[in-house]
Amino acid sequence: MTQRKILVSRKQGGLGDAICVEVPLRAVRERYPDAFITFAVADPYFLLYHDQNQSANRVICPDPWDEVVAHLASLHDLHLALDGPETRAEATANYDLKKSRIEVWSDFVDHRPTDMCPRWFSAREERDRMASNLSTANLPLFKYIAVQWTSAEPKKDYKWMKELILLLKSRDYHLVVVSLEEPPDLGVFTATSWTNPRDLAVLCELSALAVGPDSSLQHIAAAVKTPSLGLFGPTRPEVYLKHYPLATWLQHTEVRGKDCESTFPCFGVARRNHWCRMRERQSPWCLEQVDPVTVADACEAHIAKFSDYYLQKGRVLFGDGSSLLYNPDPRVKLENLYEVQSATAVRPQLRQPIGVERRP
Repeated sequence: MTQRKILVSRKQGGLGDAICVEVPLRAVRERYPDAFITFAVADPYFLLYHDQNQSANRVICPDPWDEVVAHLASLHDLHLALDGPETRAEATANYDLKKSRIEVWSDFVDHRPTDMCPRWFSAREERDRMASNLSTANLPLFKYIAVQWTSAEPKKDYKWMKELILLLKSRDYHLVVVSLEEPPDLGVFTATSWTNPRDLAVLCELSALAVGPDSSLQHIAAAVKTPSLGLFGPTRPEVYLKHYPLATWLQHTEVRGKDCESTFPCFGVARRNHWCRMRERQSPWCLEQVDPVTVADACEAHIAKFSDYYLQKGRVLFGDGSSLLYNPDPRVKLENLYEVQSATAVRPQLRQPIGVERRP
């Protein structure tokens, strides 16, 4: 019997989408356990997946995208294009507002895995390199907080992030502020110059807690099994984080009497009336009500909750190599990199460390 060949592709989206797409990819493997699965993913997220072949037999980075994917689709028995299922679902009259994009994608491939939390596995050499880099900055493993400065969408940004960072600093927490742009000088460590998203994932993996708005760091933390605290305003944490067992969130939901009362939570679905989004100078009032003291207290409580967990995770990642939450361990080896198509262009970037520096 000829082995079935399946092409799964995902080109669009941000880093959060790139992490979450692992779940429907795994769903395809569970539904078609004997198929030969090719996963096509665009730069820079090819770097995330070049060695993550626990679900796909082959991971490629098509270039040029449209021509190569079209050609590959003609050679495969089934092509599952994961660009757009969530947009098409939102356009329907009966779209379920309580359905996450992970669920939409999984339903698109007609299978929901038992575990709907994304998975991503670092390599030992990556962890050792990051641990060494953090050590030079006197940042102890599993004792620092990774804070995301801004979201990919300004309407999700936390207005009091500066105050929160200074408050956590005053409570003697080690901090690393993650930002694509240079944040203001707050006298804390910053991570602004990673050359590939794997560095950010490993930085998050070795932290005690990931804190930030509704954005990519929440999904990365879930994939690397790091506790997280999300700061939510006009979006739905119970939808976007419901499959993440180590995640918690803060949200102010009392909007009675406010102009956005009839639409809250009013962000995340294109066909709905986004009250704040339709007003250029209007920041989400609901998110502003989440005060920094409450967030700092929640950070302390969440870290305390997982005190034993960090010890176990450290032994797993730097000890015998067995899996923390899965058995057997599906972690793959980097030696497979040289057999991956399109790896030549990115190979020189794989050894670049993340830039963690002390702010003056």
